[in-house]
Amino acid sequence: MAPVLPTSSAAVLRAVVTAVEAARPGQGAALLRTLALPPSALEGADARLPFALILRAWELAAELSGDADFGLHQAQRAPVGAFDVFDYVARTRHTLGDGLHTMARYTRLLHDAVRFTVETEGARVRVRHLTDGYPAGITRHAAEAALAIPLLRARAVCRDPLHAAEVSFQHPAPPDTREHARIFGGPVRFGTTRTELVLPASCMALPLSSSDPALAAILARQADDILARYQPAGDLRETVRQALAASLETSDIGLDAVAARLAMSPRSLQRGLAAEGTRLSTVIDELRRDLAIGHLDAGRLGLAEIGFVLGFSEASAFHRAFRRWTGTTPDAYRRMGPP
Repeated sequence: MAPVLPTSSAAVLRAVVTAVEAARPGQGAALLRTLALPPSALEGADARLPFALILRAWELAAELSGDADFGLHQAQRAPVGAFDVFDYVARTRHTLGDGLHTMARYTRLLHDAVRFTVETEGARVRVRHLTDGYPAGITRHAAEAALAIPLLRARAVCRDPLHAAEVSFQHPAPPDTREHARIFGGPVRFGTTRTELVLPASCMALPLSSSDPALAAILARQADDILARYQPAGDLRETVRQALAASLETSDIGLDAVAARLAMSPRSLQRGLAAEGTRLSTVIDELRRDLAIGHLDAGRLGLAEIGFVLGFSEASAFHRAFRRWTGTTPDAYRRMGPP
């Protein structure tokens, strides 16, 4: 069987073309011609394009716009909505921590070769940009936009200056890094082994001025519907999530039980998840987080009931997990309500 080539949403290329055109009128069309694409390639909510082509577009865009820091400036100029539902599903959550985890959950709306992880380590939060599905790695301007966009979006909806504690890129340092320092507001390292944005953990509890729980629930359903229509081959993580969703309130979520439900051996399940850069405990944790937020937004269950259906043996365990996910407690999250 031929390998499945990774793809990206056409919305990403639309945003790049729009930024090039704004910088130099006429060059947006030139970018499409260079890529041998008709304007119609950018149309359609579900349109997808090869990931490798999108990476090439970022680098061509820097040349055609004459902007040596195109990725950073595109992140500054891209209006909310440039990336369709992905842009809204995170900003309607209660807190920045909730929003970042939601962004990570729905990254596949934009790229199936890319994923974000959000990990709290002591006083810091690491937002990591991973390209497990594309071993060749990501190009400079795409990488810089990928970290600048969530930081700039966060500043706008948190009404907080929110400077990065540290930023790391895998690509070499460009000749001039003053724009990187200005935009990220913290030390920026190049030529490292990872692409990540490090933030103070205290920012996870920052409320979002654009919070709208009712709209967040609607957008999450829409995003899930899009993902259901687009299921890349080999997406074991999503298959496992679906298998777990109906059984979290039981104790039957161990490796052997989940593997049996999927007609796989435990070893095959472990290897398959590892190939996608995750493991069963992480999938369970992410699913519990997403379901907890969904139940709290819906407002139909009490906190004790939510903890029970998610499979937590004690209310305190649910509270600790929720604070780790979002930076706040379940009851505080629910009290925030609509803005």
